Amino acid sequence: MFIKNKSFILSKDENQSGIPKGFHLEQNTPNPFNTQTTIYFTIPRQCKIKLVVYCRLEDPVSVLYDGELSPGSYKITWNGSDNEGQHLKASDYIYFLVTEGFVASRKMTVKY
Repeated sequence: MFIKNKSFILSKDENQSGIPKGFHLEQNTPNPFNTQTTIYFTIPRQCKIKLVVYCRLEDPVSVLYDGELSPGSYKITWNGSDNEGQHLKASDYIYFLVTEGFVASRKMTVKY
């Protein structure tokens, strides 16, 4: 699986084999970042997921993925831009992986 968007690239992580035993959201790397970062996550079954970046909890700035995925390990390489294609200002952000029965979040920092 490979999906390219103007602000991110989603691909199946071919370094991982087999079906994961559970949901997992890893810390983005590098963190802090200035031009791009990569977020790794795993899902154990086919389901709809949503991966969203927020500036403060009430302000979603970028929806990285919203759709169905098959079981596996994935990575999203993101260029740090919002839904309108503008680069985010230097600040702390929170990203969430949300699916039925699972929610996880991590903090990331954009630094120029």
